[in-house]
Amino acid sequence: MNIEQKICSSLRKYGRRNQKLVLAYSGGPDSTCLLEVLKKLEYSNVLVAHLNHNLRGEDSQQDYLFAQRKAKRKGYRFVGEEADVKSLAKENGWSLEQAAREARYEFLRRVKDDYGARYIVLAHQRDDQVETIVLNFLRGAGPKGLAGMQEQAGDLLRPMLGVSKQVVLDYLRERRLTFRVDQSNFDKKFKRNYVRLEVIPNLQQANENFSETVLRQAAYFRQMQDRLEQEAKSFLRGGFLLKDFLDMSDLLKGEVLRQKYLQAHGDLNNFTSAQVEEILKVLIKKRNGLKKEFGPGCFIVVRKPKVVVEKVKLDK
Repeated sequence: MNIEQKICSSLRKYGRRNQKLVLAYSGGPDSTCLLEVLKKLEYSNVLVAHLNHNLRGEDSQQDYLFAQRKAKRKGYRFVGEEADVKSLAKENGWSLEQAAREARYEFLRRVKDDYGARYIVLAHQRDDQVETIVLNFLRGAGPKGLAGMQEQAGDLLRPMLGVSKQVVLDYLRERRLTFRVDQSNFDKKFKRNYVRLEVIPNLQQANENFSETVLRQAAYFRQMQDRLEQEAKSFLRGGFLLKDFLDMSDLLKGEVLRQKYLQAHGDLNNFTSAQVEEILKVLIKKRNGLKKEFGPGCFIVVRKPKVVVEKVKLDK
C-alpha cells in the first residue's frame, strides 16, 4: 500500500469521512503530509489546530502564520493559540519538553471539545515510534512503555505509525509541498533529539535492521500489556483484596496499581515505576491503616482485608 492507502486504511476503522476531526498541525513535514492526505481523501470536517509555544521567537510566529495559510488553502477551519511554555515549565518544575507537551494536549483537547470532535489526529510516524520506545526503555518502562504508541488511544488517532519518515519526505518532494523546519529538533540538549541523532544511528551500526527489530518487539509487548490489563481489571472488579494481591507476580502487581491509579485520576501522567515500588514496600507490610500518597489528593490505604484509595480530607 502507498502512504495514502495506509492512512486511509487506518482512519476508516474509526469513523466516516464526514466525521469531525481535529488535526494537530505544527507546519512540519509529518503534519503537512497528513493534512495533504486528509484533503485528498475528502475528509471535509477537519479543524486545523496549531499552538505557538513561543520558544523560537520570530520562527514560532512564522510557523503560526504558515499553519494558518495552509489551513485556508485547504478550505479547513483554523484555530491557533499561543502558550508561555517557559513560564509553565518554571511554575511546575517541568522540562521544556514536558511543559510543551502538557500545553499542547490541553489546547488540543479544549479545541476538540469546543468543535464537538471525537478524535484528535496526530502525525506521529514510524521513526517517532522507534524513538519513543527507545526513550521508554532508557527510563525503565515496563511492557506498556515498550509497546510504544497505539494507533488509537482514547481520543487520539495516529494513522501514520506504519509510515517511515523517508516515505513522508518522498511524498512531499514528489508533490512539491512546502513545510516548516523546526531548528530546535537538531538541538541535542533535548533528550529525544539526542536519541534520534546519536543513539539510534549508533545502534543501527550494530544492527542495520534495528528499527524493524524494535517494532517487532513492541508488538510482542503490546500483546503482553493487553493480557496484563485484562487480568488487572478482572482482579479489581472483584475487590482489591490484599492477600490475593500479594500472591501475584510483581509484573501483575504493578499493572493492578496502574489501573487503580487510572481509575482514581483518569490518566497515568507522572505515575512512575519508582512510585509503584514505593507503594509495594508499604503494602507488603500488611499493617492495617498504613498508607502511601497515590497521586494528587489521594492516598492508597490498607483497610483489611482490602486496599482502598481515599481522598485527602481538607481542613475546614
